[in-house]
Amino acid sequence: MNLTHIRNIGLSALFALLTFSSAQAATINVKSELPVSDVTARLEAAIEKAGARLFTKVDFQQGVKSVGKDIRPTTVLIFGSPKIGADAFAIGQTIGLYLPLRVLAYEDASGQVWLSYPDPADAAVEHGIPVDHPAIQAMQGALKKLTMAASGNSSGN
Repeated sequence: MNLTHIRNIGLSALFALLTFSSAQAATINVKSELPVSDVTARLEAAIEKAGARLFTKVDFQQGVKSVGKDIRPTTVLIFGSPKIGADAFAIGQTIGLYLPLRVLAYEDASGQVWLSYPDPADAAVEHGIPVDHPAIQAMQGALKKLTMAASGNSSGN
């Protein structure tokens, strides 16, 4: 193997690593001592209180029961506020692939309950919106506030 070939392999590997790293979205995880059913009820109430709209709730555990399977409690709530999202859409309409916001409430294999959501800053970068844009910061703040209210704890993790 000549030096040019080795350098090209190295550059290709570096490019693949950087591409893979940038494609990894950060997931924010908030721990809760409450059962999933209580956490989702609290999250629904917090969404309503904040003036946002709950578009749908998907109970995956119920869904798989319909085909004779069983999983641990796993529910996603999909919600949003046009007041927050409109400014982001004005810059990058493809943010619509990410919106409305969503939070997953689930019980892991050890019985720990979590609220998890993707960091809006990652979607912003992917869709050409500055991370420090007020709409992105509002989304981050709303998700943090809502999940903290739903989790029943003040530390978040």
